[in-house]
Amino acid sequence: MSSQEWKTPDEIIRLQRLNKKKKQLQARLLNNNNNTVNFEPKEKESLLEKVVSQKRKNPFGKSSKPSQNQSEPAKRQKTVHVADISEDDSLFNLISGENSSVKETPPQAAPSVPLLISKKDSISFSQESVRRLFESKSKGFLVEDEEEEDAENIVQKQTYTKHLPVDWSIKSRMRLFAEVPLPNTNLKSNQEASGITSFVRCLDLENSNSGLDISPAAKLNQCTYYWQHPHLPWMTLFPRNAKSNTLLNVASSNDSIKEALIKDWNKSFKGLFQLLRARQCPYFYLFANSFSVLFRAAGIGGKVEMNAMLTPTSRGLRNALKQEGIDFNGEETSENAIDDFEDDEEEEDEEWLESLGVDKKQIIKNIAATNARIERKKEMAEDFSDLSLVLIEGSECQALYNFLLNSKSLITNVGRLAGIPPTLLAPVAFPKASMQMLETKSSKLRMDGVDYFSIELKGVILPHVLPFVMNLFANILDPTKTFSTTVATSHCTMAFGKATQRINEDEVSKDSKKEESKESDEEKTVTVSDTIFFAENLSDSGIPMDIIKAFCRVGEHSCHLLERVCFSKEHGYSWK
Repeated sequence: MSSQEWKTPDEIIRLQRLNKKKKQLQARLLNNNNNTVNFEPKEKESLLEKVVSQKRKNPFGKSSKPSQNQSEPAKRQKTVHVADISEDDSLFNLISGENSSVKETPPQAAPSVPLLISKKDSISFSQESVRRLFESKSKGFLVEDEEEEDAENIVQKQTYTKHLPVDWSIKSRMRLFAEVPLPNTNLKSNQEASGITSFVRCLDLENSNSGLDISPAAKLNQCTYYWQHPHLPWMTLFPRNAKSNTLLNVASSNDSIKEALIKDWNKSFKGLFQLLRARQCPYFYLFANSFSVLFRAAGIGGKVEMNAMLTPTSRGLRNALKQEGIDFNGEETSENAIDDFEDDEEEEDEEWLESLGVDKKQIIKNIAATNARIERKKEMAEDFSDLSLVLIEGSECQALYNFLLNSKSLITNVGRLAGIPPTLLAPVAFPKASMQMLETKSSKLRMDGVDYFSIELKGVILPHVLPFVMNLFANILDPTKTFSTTVATSHCTMAFGKATQRINEDEVSKDSKKEESKESDEEKTVTVSDTIFFAENLSDSGIPMDIIKAFCRVGEHSCHLLERVCFSKEHGYSWK
């Protein structure tokens, strides 16, 4: 036998397939002239298996073609991949009696839907509404539709100033909108390095002669850092009541760890307080489990001496402060009418008891007990609320510092944060502190056919961040454009914003009364010069000078609790 007659297994299989296809083709040609086709048993069985394996069309199924009134695009039809003679229409007709040719339907692309922002969303303050605010204020256009009526209502609630008020509450989220592109949060290596360097060294990139990157992205990155102590990566220490603190707290069960944390915290608190006294730090926060404290340096808010705000307080905490000899000013509760009513009622009760022949000593004892109970009830009425805030000024802040440093109740022994010292937050570096960063995200939105650009900051947003960002964008954006900002306030610090606002309003009302009494303007001139002097004394605090001046500003609208802010170079700030 010659070598040409030998065939490899692959050649044998190829020849078998070729012979099979020839026979199938002959059967197809014969089927065109005669409907009855005689297949070999094996071939007929294989063909039937291929056809049965195909999914038969459901006559009761919903058509994939959309109706005329349907706005949604049709779903992509399933394409059936068929092979060779098994797809033949005549063969399918022989078995099912129905001629249904298999066709591939190209998928229909879904129409592009613009990403819209709800104009009534409290988090999103639409740029179109911002434009209406300023146009309606300057031109007084006629309101024609409901959307413009809503904008008009917002206009009535807005306040317009040339400067931005200071909000002493900590924000948990801030979102900015503008019609022009904003700095990208995906930083280059030199931008990130320049932002970190300028923050750590407290440099003003605008006025410094260093070789750092001064792009808007680097400046924005500079304000996204802050200092915190203690920092435990597996626990959320601000806010202290965070639900994410579900992991095991090793400090609660290990005394050595607890003592080490307290020792480090004492050193950190001492160093930070000394920075505040030396005006090297403008402010810092202390957050315990049951209360929060805001320390501010001398000159901030027009105060000659350093001051502290403590909230919320209880009757027990206030009594503890009094026992330590710490004087404080609390919220004045205007209950004179209630007191007068109670006095009249007591006199009537006394006369009635005397008419019954009751002993006067017993009457006096009962009245004293009643007065003590009423006084205690009045003191406890505002416990653990925003109205329970107390203001401590001057040398009393040193006494408060000693009280907090030596208080055994400052660190709880039960709960998820047992054994964890209070959280310290500051805009400048202090001993034992760790540098933390805000989460940043930039996005592009489309609303009413117009593209808007957005930047979102999330985390611990200290009071100096909002004016820093607003000043940055006010300098880099087109003068003809406006931009807006919405913020979310951390609940445990909202009392600080409200209290500073009330204190500022009280001082403004006192000044107005002095003006009405035709008092000389010497005191007002001294107030302005003092503000400038305070700002110069805080020039080494690590905060830009324009923000320090805002912190030291006094007068109307110098402090306010903010929710929304809009800016236009022509009209200034509009806020609510």
